[in-house]
Amino acid sequence: MLGRRKGLFLAPVLVAVLLVGAVAGGCTSENTPATSGKPTTSSSAPASPSAPAPSAQQPAGELKIAFNSLSKEVLDPSLDSGPLTKPIMGPMYDYLVGVTVNGVFSKDYGLARDWKVEHSATNSVYTFDLRQGVKFHDGTEVTAQDVKFSLEYYTRKGSRSGNFANLKSTIDRIEAPSKYQVVVYTTKPYAFLLTDLSLHGQGEGQMLPKDYIEKNGTEYFNKHPVGTGPYKFKDQKQGTSITYEAIDYQHWLQQPKYKTVTLMLSPEESTRIAMLKTGEADAINSISTANISGLESGGMTVFSKKGGATFLLLLAQTWDENSYLNDIRVREALNLVVDRQSIVDQIFKKRGTPLGAWYGSWAYGYKAVPLYDYDPAKAKSLLQQAIKDKGWTKVEIMLYQYPYARIGETEAKLTVEAIGGMWQKALGDLINVQIVPAAEYAVLRQKMIDKMAANSAGLLGASNAAFWGTSWQSTSTSKSNYSLVKTPELDDLILNKLGGETDIEKIGQIQYTIATYLHDNYFNVPLFETDELWAGNPKKIPQWDLGKFAQDPNLRDVIVQGRAFPAQ
Repeated sequence: MLGRRKGLFLAPVLVAVLLVGAVAGGCTSENTPATSGKPTTSSSAPASPSAPAPSAQQPAGELKIAFNSLSKEVLDPSLDSGPLTKPIMGPMYDYLVGVTVNGVFSKDYGLARDWKVEHSATNSVYTFDLRQGVKFHDGTEVTAQDVKFSLEYYTRKGSRSGNFANLKSTIDRIEAPSKYQVVVYTTKPYAFLLTDLSLHGQGEGQMLPKDYIEKNGTEYFNKHPVGTGPYKFKDQKQGTSITYEAIDYQHWLQQPKYKTVTLMLSPEESTRIAMLKTGEADAINSISTANISGLESGGMTVFSKKGGATFLLLLAQTWDENSYLNDIRVREALNLVVDRQSIVDQIFKKRGTPLGAWYGSWAYGYKAVPLYDYDPAKAKSLLQQAIKDKGWTKVEIMLYQYPYARIGETEAKLTVEAIGGMWQKALGDLINVQIVPAAEYAVLRQKMIDKMAANSAGLLGASNAAFWGTSWQSTSTSKSNYSLVKTPELDDLILNKLGGETDIEKIGQIQYTIATYLHDNYFNVPLFETDELWAGNPKKIPQWDLGKFAQDPNLRDVIVQGRAFPAQ
């Protein structure tokens, strides 16, 4: 038996301490508390795939949700890490580790009915006992071999999952000693594997069918995906929609409410609002603050995840010596001419809080990092000196609009335009800012992966979270998929100290240290945290608890019977 250290089971405690009692997402008037949704089968007895769900009604009708983006429109969760990947695939996949709607780990809501965590001075060992009788949509049972395969699949060469780099360096080996037990050994003490494999993570907790993928290949799986969720894949029209249909047997946890659920692509907010009002859509994402009153006066309900999103301007490849952004004076100048408060006041109607670092108020051990001064004169002087010393003519920046959810695209567009205008006005002919349309954002993401994004910046949203290691691991280390920053200090802080710490108080201290380091070196342009807003027709969606999940609006809450993942 490995020796135990202080901090055993601290990953669930970390989230529980921070999130219990916090304001949950919901209607602009408070939501009705969740009341049901526990597993319909015992943790030891297999479920019958043909048995009717107790007291469940037959799925009927269609729910239609209009999204401003369907991300890369892939259905294999290892092939995308965009912010909308999880809700887009959510009806079809279940997570290994369960979480309640208010962010507390629960052994009722995941494919693992039980787990044990042991930390030693050199590594951590996670033992998962699986729920028996859970079926993939092709009729095969979920076993330990599927879990082992899934984790290896997410960390294979060619994976594009959001936490790929961290998991690849963290997981030492995976064993399946029995049909329903999986043991994961880490390369170092690591307190956050439960987080990574739950709805708090980047999507790697969605379990995939080993035999099906090995037999048919990744390309086939992406076009004909199979999961364990209450809905199965029905149809995809590229650039238009994705449709899921209710499974025709009892799901182990939740019973489908609708016969079909269709996710529709509608990039323009005005079009989505019109679709909602005419009944072409039952719910829409990415609502601008300015449109709340109009939607509510029109009989629609606006649902809010309070403080659920944080925003920054990413600065790509600050490590690249051939980039303007490699010079700290340039990065500081770009920060000193952004009037964050005016953006919050004018664009978001005061519905937000300026930030001094990419690090939100949900973070464990949160302490506010001081805001940057607004000092255009100093910024101009810094840039003049950098240009003179480097022999440049001027600084040239490609500034990308943001196409994804969390704020309305009108606000996103105005925010980028406002910042571009602030840079250009304050810095004059010392800088040339080219604003790139949101349609090109996927190109930027690929350029960052390929390390071809020098002198690029772009608006980026990230879910507020208790543990910020996942976001930083994917962007701010030498091993990141999107390496915005590479320094030995951050590698040590993020990969070693934060990744290997199991004491809650120390985790909070390290997170603040990392946020302060990012702030002091101007490695990005932190902006603000604000609410995530969705809207729905109350006839179809009378209530919706958006939950406390990373990059996920708890879509299950509106597509299954009863409430999804209710607090216990």
